Amino acid sequence: MSITLTIKEIQVLGYRKLQNIVLNPEFETDLLLGQVLKKGRSFLYAHPNKTIFKFQFSIFKRLLKRRQRKEPMAYILGKINFYGLDFKVTPDVLIPRPDTEILVQETLAVIRNTKYGIRSVIDIGTGSGAIAISIAKAIEKKSKIKNQKSKIFGTDISNEALKVSRINARRNKVKIKLLRGNLLDPIIEARLPHPWLITANLPYLTSSEATKSHLKYEPRLALAGGKAGLELIEKLLKQYAQIRQNGDYIILEIGYKQGRAITNLVKKYLPQAKIKIKKDYAGFDRVVEINFTARRVA
Repeated sequence: MSITLTIKEIQVLGYRKLQNIVLNPEFETDLLLGQVLKKGRSFLYAHPNKTIFKFQFSIFKRLLKRRQRKEPMAYILGKINFYGLDFKVTPDVLIPRPDTEILVQETLAVIRNTKYGIRSVIDIGTGSGAIAISIAKAIEKKSKIKNQKSKIFGTDISNEALKVSRINARRNKVKIKLLRGNLLDPIIEARLPHPWLITANLPYLTSSEATKSHLKYEPRLALAGGKAGLELIEKLLKQYAQIRQNGDYIILEIGYKQGRAITNLVKKYLPQAKIKIKKDYAGFDRVVEINFTARRVA
């Protein structure tokens, strides 16, 4: 088979094509080329004069064109790292963001605190399964979390999303139960034991925010939360209010300007609840914790 450009020449080409499109064209070019060659960056720089087969260069050009159109790198590579784990992602699921790791951390803190006695951890709208699987993986590490009574569940309305989460559960070697349905419907039907710890990163963008160009490749179903961005969160709170039990706990990711609005919704539907807002790494509102216990997390 005939041979064409060297690794170095392809890197230069990629840098030039991406330099006015992405923040770090060198790094992203290396990721794309590494994906084609199934090699890490260290290999690329250790072998700059290695020649590449034509079919490999053709694959690289196709990936490069996708990135030039601003398709997210996670979809191009088909994977992303979240909470130290590798997850498969497709256009059927939202790409996990670093800020969502705060939700995982807060959830683990509640599970770790044995006074809550959480029996069912339920991730609503699980998508790729990143939240549920990260929690399950951490629970397996007995040195960090002693409460082994908690069982992990994930729900989603999308069959395609559940297929991805199943793959990710197998990839990360964790056992979680996945249920199909809208919001709390499948867990009510399953009659899961209380106390519940419900987590959810539901769509919270406003209708206008969800149409921004950099989000066009991600599933709108996982982004748009209605005119004010709170439609599904309000539905969840309203539904839960009909079945709430003392000892349950809810942890939701929210938009950076939604802290006050969420607090008002909680007071409307769950007036007995205690509420705590957690900031993200930039100092914005990011997670709301709602509980029905006598004391808060230590």
